Formats: sequence, C-alpha cells, structure tokens
Amino acid sequence: MKTQTFREFSKKRILPAIIEIDGQKFPNVSVKLPPYCYLTFNERDISVNNIVPLTSQKGKEVLEHLPYAEIEKVEINPVQKLTVVIIAPGTRINLDLKLLLTDGTQFHFECEDMTMLPKLASIFSSHYVPVTDSFGLVEIFKTSASNRAAYDYLEENAEVIAAQKNLKILRVTQMEE
Repeated sequence: MKTQTFREFSKKRILPAIIEIDGQKFPNVSVKLPPYCYLTFNERDISVNNIVPLTSQKGKEVLEHLPYAEIEKVEINPVQKLTVVIIAPGTRINLDLKLLLTDGTQFHFECEDMTMLPKLASIFSSHYVPVTDSFGLVEIFKTSASNRAAYDYLEENAEVIAAQKNLKILRVTQMEE
C-alpha cells in the first residue's frame, strides 16, 4: 500500500495498532482487536508499518513516516470497549491516540495496552510535541503501584471522570463520528 493510499484509508478510521518503543511491543499479544498497523517510535520519527496477517508481527512495508517535527500535537484518552467476560457483557479500556500533523492530517490509532504511556509522553516531550492528556493517564501510570493498579483505577473511575470532563469514552465502532 502506498503512503497516499494509506492516508486515504485512514481518514475517518480508528486504526488498531501495536506500538513499539525501545524494542518492546505493546501489547505483547493482541487479544480483542486484530491490529491493522505497527507504530515504531524511532529517534527522529514514528514509522507506520503494515502487519503480517495472522501473526501481529511488523511487516516490511512502511506505510508512513511521521517525523516528530511534523506532529503539531498529540491527544491521548482512554476508550471503553464492549467485551464479554466469561458469559456476561463487560468493558475493557484501551488507549486512544490521535496524532495531528502540521499539514492538517490526522491519524487516529487505538492500542489495547496503555502501560507504555510514561515512555510515550517522554518521547513526545523530548521532541517538543505537546500532548493533551485530559484524563491524566500518564500520571496514573507513572504513580500507580503497578500497571494492574492503574487499570483497576481506570475501570472503577473512568466513567465518573469522563462525566466530570464531559468526554465520551465508550466506542462501539472503529469509525470516527
């Protein structure tokens, strides 16, 4: 897929993604959403690669290079997804990641793992990319005793925080409104 084709495809779509930072994959294994692309945070840019079908491994084809200098701002939020726990309906919380570029292009990704948020925030900070974190997710993951404690806190409080901040966190589709 060519870069222009990828840009056209990604308009109005929220792309399930695997994020790689310093050789570590997040999530290590995708459970609910089959990933569409693989984001690798490099020294100068973010490379967006295709995914090898059925393996969740990074493909050789680079769909896009996103230099940090061309990222105007980043927005991170939790997104609540419906799921089934044993036999009853439930929810899970994923990372909603929007990259807004200086040319007006927007890329919208979703990742099943948020534990990399402190590292991600540090990368953007070191490249002077502003991050909007309405929920304080980075701080939650930095200060929690464990990643499990951070997720437990979010499971218990996400809806209340969302209501207080007048944010919508429940997402049923992978299309933008």
